[in-house]
Amino acid sequence: LYFLPAVGMMVLALIFSPVSASASKEDAGKFVDNLAKEALETIGKKELSKEEKQKRLQKLFSAHVDIDWIAKFVLGKNWRTAAPEQQEKYLDNYRSFLLKNYTSNFENFTDSSYEVIKTAEGSKEGEYTVGMLLKRSGQEDIAVDYRLRQDGKNFKVIDIIAEGISLLTSQ
Repeated sequence: LYFLPAVGMMVLALIFSPVSASASKEDAGKFVDNLAKEALETIGKKELSKEEKQKRLQKLFSAHVDIDWIAKFVLGKNWRTAAPEQQEKYLDNYRSFLLKNYTSNFENFTDSSYEVIKTAEGSKEGEYTVGMLLKRSGQEDIAVDYRLRQDGKNFKVIDIIAEGISLLTSQ
């Protein structure tokens, strides 16, 4: 579990990548490939301060991870019974928690590379799973699966599964 927040930062790099109205698993694979490139580029920029790197990674994470959907899923049936003010406060707090938790360990990946190893269609139309090996110098590779959902002409990450541990179920 110690690596889950660090792996989450790889998601941060989900760059705007238009996809056709009916995306394919290849589109999903390209999207995740772009995510990894952008994350590692941001992390590797020596001219940026730690704070600026984290700010940029948080912005990317916010734009391309369906944080509100994840927050509602995590709360489960209690979401429906919460008052609107409670829902808004919960979403604000959950967003802050997830952003801080998943962008704080990026320094651990300054000497990393990756390989997209599989792409598959999900159980629902418009959903895909993309598998990646995150390669860290002098350490074992980490297997990461990204569950994506097509969102209009783009994708949104709806789950990150690192070494079999799901963001959704661990929350």
